[in-house]
Amino acid sequence: MNDSRYLTGKSAVITGSGRGIGRGIALALARHGCNVAVHYIRHREAAEETAAAITALGCAALVIKANLAEEEAVRRLVETAAESFGGGDIFVGNAASG
Repeated sequence: MNDSRYLTGKSAVITGSGRGIGRGIALALARHGCNVAVHYIRHREAAEETAAAITALGCAALVIKANLAEEEAVRRLVETAAESFGGGDIFVGNAASG
């Protein structure tokens, strides 16, 4: 994607985005101006590093721990991100499930 105007100012929730493919997706969206909620369950330090990299790109980042096996935790994840960013535009389900 070369045209950032479609993502600038948008917000994304990306599950499992502290490391690996999720981190890559988070940083790619941030490079195009998207604010990102970085989700983790076990690797807080990696999630915080990803959030710092997003912030360094000039976008807002939020680190949220949530157990995706719990419906209420998923709801809180999405609601927290939407409240922080003023809405929600993108959801990427990237977290491993087992």
